[in-house]
Amino acid sequence: MHDLTDATRAWLAEDLIDVVIDQNARLIGEQVVIRLLGSIAASTPTLSLKNIEPRIIFRENIPLV
Repeated sequence: MHDLTDATRAWLAEDLIDVVIDQNARLIGEQVVIRLLGSIAASTPTLSLKNIEPRIIFRENIPLV
């Protein structure tokens, strides 16, 4: 499955699925806005970009809420 939601968290706990690939949606949104602003205002200094690293979540390492 993709993205850790309440449903995928429950399915992992119930052993209905094996793995969830999760990404930081807030960071993805921030990076999109930064890239858009950078393309609009090309004369401004380059804004810093962060790497967006996916997390692999199994039943054994479900993050606490």
